[in-house]
Amino acid sequence: FGGSVLGFWSNIDGYQFERTVPNSTDYVVVNASEVSSRGLEAKFMWNPVEHVWWDFQAGCTKATFEDHRDATGARIDGRQVPFVPKLTLRTGVTVDLGRGLSANASYAVVGRTHYDERNTATFTQKSYGIANAQLRYQVQQWTVAIYGQNLFDKRYYQFINPEIFAGSPGAPRRLGVQLSHEY
Repeated sequence: FGGSVLGFWSNIDGYQFERTVPNSTDYVVVNASEVSSRGLEAKFMWNPVEHVWWDFQAGCTKATFEDHRDATGARIDGRQVPFVPKLTLRTGVTVDLGRGLSANASYAVVGRTHYDERNTATFTQKSYGIANAQLRYQVQQWTVAIYGQNLFDKRYYQFINPEIFAGSPGAPRRLGVQLSHEY
């Protein structure tokens, strides 16, 4: 068993992020005068029986504007910084099946994420979770893996553009085979 816990509190002057340009599809980099970011990150690993490993990771971040105006000039102090989820979680299990064969499965959750400075509900991605799995076989320097990502084909946005009321969808379910050589 092992793990770590990390706490942080940062006051950032001149925090840069991308903002859409009103009435267009263009972007500009904006400097927020002051942002406060504080939170906790934790990681734990456990080997309950030989050849089985379990890991768990969690992060909780509160990143807020302390001194900033949006594109209209309105003060938005205290609002969540866009693109920063409040919560992230990940857990996974890896099993060494012997003779070069191993399997793992994981589940990751990304918490609610705002994509505009005002934290408008229309431009907020709700929390979502993604399941992944992999079966690997390794012989000397060669590894072949059969994998699946986003196994339940969860639909989510990786980005939302408030100016055109549209978003970029996240990656759909992907199944594949990977061959690699280490030298």
